[in-house]
Amino acid sequence: MPVRESDILVVRTMALPPPPEGLDLTEDRSLTVICAASITWGFAVAAIFSRIACRKLTRNKLLLDDWLIIVSLLFSGGSTLLLAIYFVHIGLGKHVWSLPPDAIRSLAIGLFVGEITYTLTIVFVKLSLLAFYCRIFSVHSIKIPAGILAISVIMWGIAVLVVTFTQCIPLRAFWERFDTTDPMLPSTYSCGVDVRPFFYGIAIPNIVVDILMIVLPLPYIWKLREYRRKLLL
Repeated sequence: MPVRESDILVVRTMALPPPPEGLDLTEDRSLTVICAASITWGFAVAAIFSRIACRKLTRNKLLLDDWLIIVSLLFSGGSTLLLAIYFVHIGLGKHVWSLPPDAIRSLAIGLFVGEITYTLTIVFVKLSLLAFYCRIFSVHSIKIPAGILAISVIMWGIAVLVVTFTQCIPLRAFWERFDTTDPMLPSTYSCGVDVRPFFYGIAIPNIVVDILMIVLPLPYIWKLREYRRKLLL
């Protein structure tokens, strides 16, 4: 296939602008990234293992909400390893101008994998919490809104994954276009998804569902409080 002049121009414009004057290119915050990712995931591991241990000590079997949170821990572990090891090895925590030429391609691969692990982590965490609500508030009235929220969470996850796998056609163009030795030419692929609006599109409905999930159990908690007050009286 002949190379178009427009292809060459687009590839050249993908290069970075010069760094700001006076910027310290030796600055490195990778240790902060490693500590933040490892410590927060460590808390999650401790909490879930404590939960399982309590189940075993009381001789109760693991229920649906327990299994869902365990699955979410596995995916969040993948995200943590991706962030604390893969991304840091590439150069996360350093200024982009100090990274090797092939770092952008490697970062794009990591971003693609991270979109998958992040999405699945969020989906299973929310489903676990909704299953927990249905278990502790064993009334029919909470199951309908919880079911609606669960369907919304699943549909959100499917939508995000579909966009993730179709954001570039062919898919490998998402990272191969940044190959410093043999980049894919713009005429050979189509990437119709702008990453920044895509992340906004992920975050906004995610936050809305979070708020609804916080509000959902409040009436039932209030009823329990009123019931306890009446018993004391």
